[in-house]
Amino acid sequence: MPRRLLLALASALALAACGGDASTPAAPPKARPLARELASAARAIEERRFAEGRALAEAHLAQHPEDGQAAFLIGLAHTYADNHGAARPWLERAREREPGLVAVHALLGACLFRLGELAAARESYSTYLALAPGDPKGHYGLGLIDLDETKLAAAAERFRQALALFAAIERADPAQASARRAERAEC
Repeated sequence: MPRRLLLALASALALAACGGDASTPAAPPKARPLARELASAARAIEERRFAEGRALAEAHLAQHPEDGQAAFLIGLAHTYADNHGAARPWLERAREREPGLVAVHALLGACLFRLGELAAARESYSTYLALAPGDPKGHYGLGLIDLDETKLAAAAERFRQALALFAAIERADPAQASARRAERAEC
């Protein structure tokens, strides 16, 4: 599990727009590398020491109030601790302050879905899908919402699209596919 958390954290902090064709919207600003001062917070979260990771990120945020990465890490720690109500404002703040952090849209979508806010979750997952069309997470999240709304045919199509993207990842990058095996199984 720690390896999975590390991969999720790394991809969340590094993911910029995935490739697409000419009809894909313009790429968002590229995500900046993780601030060196936040490495210990990220490591604590990866090691499941969520309270410590949040405290380190909050201390950084006190010195740098506009830092979206710190807000994201606080939201991420709350999400991993299954405290989605606490995660939401931090993820919303991260989305506003760190536009190059594409993964915040998927994480916020998942948070909102778990809180039962389906329209807002759909908006976040749709934004994520537009920014990262080659990642299955957008289709999967929208499929979950469709399933919850009993739009079964639409949900099935979304899950098929997500599985096709997982298959493409497996062909292109077996290591990434292996790291995302649990995600694919959920789909």
